[in-house]
Amino acid sequence: MSISIPQGLFGRRSKGPYKSPIAIIGGTPNPTLDVPITGFFLLLFMVADGFHFFIHEKNKKKKHKFHLSALMPDFCLVRTITCILRIAWGFRPTNNGIVLTALIFENAGAVVLFAVNAIFTQRIIRALHPNFGWSLVLNVFFFIAVYSVPFIIAYNIVFTVIAFYTLNPHIEAIVRGFLLFGLCYTLSLSLLPILCILPRTFVPHIVPIERFGTGIFRSKIGILLFSTVLLLAGAVVRLASHVMQHTTENPGVIESKQVFYIVGFAFEITVVVLRFWVPDGAKGPGDYGDLQVNEEKFFKDMCEKKNQSASSSSQGLFETQNWFGTGSLEAKPTREQVRIIIHNLGFPAEIVGMPMDCGEEEEILLYAFRARKVAKEQMARKMVLRQSRKWSCDTVIEDLK
Repeated sequence: MSISIPQGLFGRRSKGPYKSPIAIIGGTPNPTLDVPITGFFLLLFMVADGFHFFIHEKNKKKKHKFHLSALMPDFCLVRTITCILRIAWGFRPTNNGIVLTALIFENAGAVVLFAVNAIFTQRIIRALHPNFGWSLVLNVFFFIAVYSVPFIIAYNIVFTVIAFYTLNPHIEAIVRGFLLFGLCYTLSLSLLPILCILPRTFVPHIVPIERFGTGIFRSKIGILLFSTVLLLAGAVVRLASHVMQHTTENPGVIESKQVFYIVGFAFEITVVVLRFWVPDGAKGPGDYGDLQVNEEKFFKDMCEKKNQSASSSSQGLFETQNWFGTGSLEAKPTREQVRIIIHNLGFPAEIVGMPMDCGEEEEILLYAFRARKVAKEQMARKMVLRQSRKWSCDTVIEDLK
């Protein structure tokens, strides 16, 4: 009586988790090559984790809420654990438990960045086209897209574990199908910024762009699209490797170590530093413009900064409220002190015309500042369009945190 043994059993243990017969991206790490490289990326992700956490806590104390920055330390922490597990895998290549855990963390981390990019995408659309960006349809779409991220992470983990604990070829084929769906879904999430933003940039603007943060608005779109391309490369590589099904004895180029470290860790650490700020608390069309500059707080901060600069420049010899009026000449600043104070405000300014002579020891200087124009119809448009402020996808960020 002969006993037939499935081919997948060769090289596997009798008890799970079993060694996968399919080639893994990056292959089995070795202490000579992989441990130093992984240790370098481990240091980078630890530094990025501490930096993002410091920035988030610092802004939190200043009442500058931006909950997306709380997700970046979480991602860096996941990647830190991934690097530690990969180093352990290099020293224990036959420990399938370490291999399984390393793969779980490796595949779960990138999806967090997909969620961050999806939220950035929604906010840029709201700035470009407030009417459409705050519509109920788009809110529901991004609400589902962002909330699906924890579910797709759990989905991929469950079927990855099943794949390592089964020897049945029929079950393996079914599990591969489910994992293929998970990889396709994460690929579609990574494509959201390209699919949603590029078409909207070619649509004529009915209302002015609601700019937010600092810097050129086009640079924010460029940062988001560039980070999307980097993350998309990783999603495509993972999907292609799963479809090709190379064996561990004959891995393909796509499973090489070069592809793993460049498309994986190198691209991801680049994306981690390519972030920008969007005002928190917006509820409807027109809010980004208002939240960007709170006039009362803005001028209060500038006055405090001016007073501090004036104190340091004149060593307490004068007060800024006595610059004009009948104060004594000793209490008034010199031309150089005024120049230093204006410079310390941080805004480009220049003297208009010639100084006006007011006597033997006094003169009046006129400084001019360049400022952005404010749309006259902004307030009227806010009152008309704020019909969708009952709820928005912004509440998702609190839940993800």
